[in-house]
Amino acid sequence: MKVDPITLEPDMLGSPTSVQDASRHASEPTAGQIVHSLVIVGFTHPMRACAWRARSAGVRVHLIELVERSRSFVLQSNAFDPDGITLEWSLVGTENGLAAIQRFAQSVQADALLTTDDFTLVWLGKHRGVFEPGCRLLAPDPDVLERLWDKSHQIDRAILSGFELLPGWTLTAQEVIAAIPDGAFPVVIRPSFLQSAQPSFKARILHTRKALSELYSSTHWTYSPIVQRFCLGPNYVLHGVRAQTGELLALQLFKGYRKYEGFATSLMPVPLPESLSRAARRFVEAEGLTGPFHFDLLCSDADDTFYFLEINCRLGGTTGKVMQLGYDEPGLLLACFNTQTPHPLPPLRIYPRTTSIGLNLAQAFNELRNRRDPLAYPQMPRFRSFFAALSEALFVKDGQLDKRDLLAILRRYFARNEN
Repeated sequence: MKVDPITLEPDMLGSPTSVQDASRHASEPTAGQIVHSLVIVGFTHPMRACAWRARSAGVRVHLIELVERSRSFVLQSNAFDPDGITLEWSLVGTENGLAAIQRFAQSVQADALLTTDDFTLVWLGKHRGVFEPGCRLLAPDPDVLERLWDKSHQIDRAILSGFELLPGWTLTAQEVIAAIPDGAFPVVIRPSFLQSAQPSFKARILHTRKALSELYSSTHWTYSPIVQRFCLGPNYVLHGVRAQTGELLALQLFKGYRKYEGFATSLMPVPLPESLSRAARRFVEAEGLTGPFHFDLLCSDADDTFYFLEINCRLGGTTGKVMQLGYDEPGLLLACFNTQTPHPLPPLRIYPRTTSIGLNLAQAFNELRNRRDPLAYPQMPRFRSFFAALSEALFVKDGQLDKRDLLAILRRYFARNEN
């Protein structure tokens, strides 16, 4: 079924509403709450991985799919119960959208609610009293999340916590670009805040001062972007989970030995240096962060130094991958918010490496078309890169894609486009 749009004026995030007033009087959820029914907001790779993990322990999982107005069907996936609904993105951040989620959660007798969208996490966190104590919102303090949206604040905290950082600059004006040393180029520019660049992008590598100046001038910025010296090397992802009690339940490092289009294509577990462990603990403790998080790091091929890039305070694109490497992030998520499944979670099947078939095939295809990614790692000659990506797709376990889900999605996609 579909949630019909409501004609009332949207109530933006943080504005006074009767629903928000109710959240101020929320009582604490019951300790050790058993989750028989879980509502997931948003159809993403980490959400599907969580759904499969929860279902393996007897949890009923229901999907609220976030859609644009033009798309109104629920994606068919064996990871979720078939009673899901859609919610238009225009209703996210409104009182009417909140009421729709509340009605659905009540209809399926939900014990817990989960999402990975940054904006939706904060929005629901500010209104957790609408759902709790009956339905536990698996989300950290929204004030902490909002503070950490700002990449400049993250950088300041990383320095204080003991992380190494690449030389960088906050571009507040063209004069800052003129002051960047010649030896710093090539550089990488990144937006410092959610949706703060139009046209939007994740990261761009620029080889000259002129190219940086032109991009800065042609982009509309709502927050000043961050520029850092480009460093060729593998990405690392440091996953952790901190309980509401303050206890660090897990901290594990994974090497992205392949990356493409800014994403860690392939991962493998590696030992965690003590210096990184100390810096990560200082960071999350100083910020008061609870729940799952992951630090994105970059290691230089030149000097083996780990450099801080950012922290994400949620499940993310590598959640499915690290599960294949033995890191039970969904199980740790439930534990950190003092919830549990009706039956014990079964042991994970552990692989030595994991990859993304889709990204590898995309890289192989683009290599054939001579459309190379300057941020890819490792950088290899064109045909060697093609065969490496193809081999990775064929022979390494995919940590995100379930083939039954893929077939169902493809069938639905082609059926929709035939009409």
